[in-house]
Amino acid sequence: MRELSVALIFAALVFAGVARADELTPAKRTDIRNLIQLTGSNTLPVQFADMTSVQIVQQIQNQRGDMNQQAAKGVQQELQSLFKENGSLIMEQVESIYASKFTDTEIKELITFFKTPVGQKFVSTMPVVNRETLQAGQAWAQSQKATIESRVKARLKKDGIDLDKPLAPKAASPASPPAPNGEKK
Repeated sequence: MRELSVALIFAALVFAGVARADELTPAKRTDIRNLIQLTGSNTLPVQFADMTSVQIVQQIQNQRGDMNQQAAKGVQQELQSLFKENGSLIMEQVESIYASKFTDTEIKELITFFKTPVGQKFVSTMPVVNRETLQAGQAWAQSQKATIESRVKARLKKDGIDLDKPLAPKAASPASPPAPNGEKK
């Protein structure tokens, strides 16, 4: 029994080391920054600003309808400034994510790969591949709109939510009872 316990503890320690990336040393942080630069991920703060500004502008446009191009551009510029001011904080979080997912050896192997012609092609073509993949997924979803809507409605109906029935107005909260002496509270 003791031998089985020792074997299980040993296996847990071995597999814990394999499953987990190593700590973020200064050398590993430098390698991660190199990898981020090679893959073009160093532009993430600008990309985040652009995505966020598009979402905010769309939300305002949906709520108000009076968002013009000049105002939308102003929102984008403001968010780009904000993200640029905080870019180092964002990149520190990105570095921590890389560190938690990859060992130092894996980071070095990725750097080696991304320095090759195939790695460079991967970096240069992935934005197009990702955009086209997203477009294909959106086109498929659009072609399946009726099926998707039907399935979502059926699933929600199982949970007691019928999208075909109008939403009942919320009941008003009960009025406070008058004070005992007849004065208002």
